[in-house]
Amino acid sequence: MNPAKLEVFSTLKEVTGFLNIQAHHKQFTNLSAFRNLEIIGGRHLTEYFSSLYIVKTSLTSLDLRSLRKITSGGVAILENSELCYAKDIDWSKIMRSQNHNTAVQNNKKANRCIIEGQKCDPQCSRDGCWGPGNQLCLSCRSFQVGQECVPSCDPKLGLYREYGNNMNDKQCMKCDKECALTCRGQGPGNCDKCKHATLSTPKGPVCVAECPEGKYNDPLLGEYLIKLLPLMNILI
Repeated sequence: MNPAKLEVFSTLKEVTGFLNIQAHHKQFTNLSAFRNLEIIGGRHLTEYFSSLYIVKTSLTSLDLRSLRKITSGGVAILENSELCYAKDIDWSKIMRSQNHNTAVQNNKKANRCIIEGQKCDPQCSRDGCWGPGNQLCLSCRSFQVGQECVPSCDPKLGLYREYGNNMNDKQCMKCDKECALTCRGQGPGNCDKCKHATLSTPKGPVCVAECPEGKYNDPLLGEYLIKLLPLMNILI
């Protein structure tokens, strides 16, 4: 079977029993078709009392980016000659059962993985990763924006950090699409500069895609109002 047909599982979020993968195909290199799978229940187990069983496949990485909980059962990942990354995963972060074991053995040798550059991205934490790049980390070393792990909430990348009630929150947020890159916070009313046009409202200037009928854009006035807004907030 062509691995492309596995895309039928792309919306799957939970498996109540077990996931048993035993397939070898030159195009079958990862499990990205299960990218939205979050939970494996383990109500029924397969060999080695496993709820995740991956044996003798052609996989090079797992790519189970959304998997966050294996409720019951063990993990057996064995004899996958091209598979890297699995050994570096801290499975204790995912497995909930204290009565089942993890067997990750006889896969691609660690030194070959390192030589070939098949190792976790520097922005991944010590929890490990599902595959290459900064979007497949179990958790981030520094900050996260969407699915990506990044070193900082760099304003030059159109990001900002919103603390809320948690000063240790490691989430970065993207500036509004109407901002010309940098911003002070969420929404089109917190841009440092507008990408297209500036609309004056009772609550202050807002960046918009185009001016409404009967109005025109004055770039210089718009920039002045946006620069003045933080001062007005302080005075209020």
